This record gives sequence, C-alpha cells and structure tokens, in this order.
Amino acid sequence: MVTLRIWGGARGTPDWVYKTGAQAYEWTVGLNPWAIGQNTTFKKGQILKAPIPWDPVWLQEWKLFIQAMGKKFSPDPHVVVIIMTSGVGPWGEMILPRSSEMKVGWRELGWDDDKYFTAYKACIDAYADAFPEKRLAMSFSRPGDAPASVALRILRYAREALGERFMAMQNGFSGAADYNKYEIDSGQFNQRLIATICKDGKAGKPIGF
Repeated sequence: MVTLRIWGGARGTPDWVYKTGAQAYEWTVGLNPWAIGQNTTFKKGQILKAPIPWDPVWLQEWKLFIQAMGKKFSPDPHVVVIIMTSGVGPWGEMILPRSSEMKVGWRELGWDDDKYFTAYKACIDAYADAFPEKRLAMSFSRPGDAPASVALRILRYAREALGERFMAMQNGFSGAADYNKYEIDSGQFNQRLIATICKDGKAGKPIGF
C-alpha cells in the first residue's frame, strides 16, 4: 500500500512556475530548527524560495498538477492515501517560516487569514475532484506567524467537505506521549490542535501521524 505526499513549496516548485509569473518569498535555513529537522537536504544559512500560498498563478498551476496526478494515480489500487498539500515551506506540512526568518515578513507580503484559508480550500476541493474515491489526509501545524484559528478553520472545512474520507494528521504524534492532558481550549497552539485531532479519533474518525 502506498501513501503519496507531493511537496508543492520550496522543494517541489520548478523555476518555470516563477517565470510564468508566480510570486515567491525567501527565508534563511537554520534560524528555526524545524527548517532542517533531521534532513540534510538543506544547510544552515541556505536561502530557500517558495511560492506565496495564495498567489493566483502558482495556485492555478498547482490545481492543474493535482488534476494530472489524479488521472495517473486515482485508478491505482495500491495508492490508498493522498496527503493534500498547498503552498508550504520545505516539507509537505502546513508549517511556514516565521517572519523573523524571512527577508520580507508575512504582513508585508499581504498575509490575511481569509486569503490563506481560501487558497487551502481551493486545494482541498481540487484533491477531492481528482481523487473521488481515495482517502485524503492533511498534516496540520501552525502556519508562519498565524494563530491557531486559521489552521483549525481549514481542518473543520476539510472534515465537513470530505466526511469520512478525510484523515487529519499531526506529524509530531508519538505513542510515548499522554495526550489526554491536552485541552481544546488550551492557550498553546499544539495542545489545542492535537486535542482537536484526538477528539476526532475518539469519536471514530480516521486520524494519522
């Protein structure tokens, strides 16, 4: 059985997309340890580039790519889960660099929760059309400087739009941790997010890590 997660940000956007007119932002690897993780693909001090998540040129090309991916892999019985991604940092998660790591901050780039949500919604809808019978998952984390509300808003939309086909993920899950102490109304983003996903799991909805 195969799970597919295609990177559409710093690791997966070809140069021709930018030449077509997609706007990008840059940040420096290493100021945030999450930018490197355990992977040596990127070096500390390296400058990375990714498309602005709500850029209309990039978003249109990404939706066309999702359609093409669906034609190729939707009929394949070995592909059982598609992890939905959008305009992200170096990984296929929702996480984005903080403004402190970037040459130009998110506010200067025009960050707006509604624009970010609308871009993610467009991607979720595109995946739903391209893979009408596959389980669709998404890995949630705090995007850039944004508070938890926009990530949880995207989670709620995906759950409502996809129903039991949807699987919420958080790549920090560990079998060694006690998540019963996490509260949905916690002031800490990760606690609130994980508690929300665990509540889904306890209710019998599919979740992943």
